[in-house]
Amino acid sequence: MTSSPAGFGLRPDQIARTAATWRAQSDVIRSIDVAALEHVPCPSSRVASALRAAAAATRTTTAAVADRLESMGVLLHRLGVDADLDDRSAAEAFTDGVRR
Repeated sequence: MTSSPAGFGLRPDQIARTAATWRAQSDVIRSIDVAALEHVPCPSSRVASALRAAAAATRTTTAAVADRLESMGVLLHRLGVDADLDDRSAAEAFTDGVRR
């Protein structure tokens, strides 16, 4: 039976890159600017109200998605670090036993 270095079918460098990408993308999503929706000149107050509501909903949604991506990136990074430490500890236990 063959297992991957990370135990999940991902190498540690892949885990680190994915975690970093998720954290970076959270910043991209967080920076989406919807202010223009609130200031579009509209012939109808109903249209203006709808655009303001869309801007507010978009801000709430993008903030939630960005927060979730950031959290997932942090957790995935921690998983990679913990898996690496666990692997090193297990390897040390085996090599210490062999040396004795």
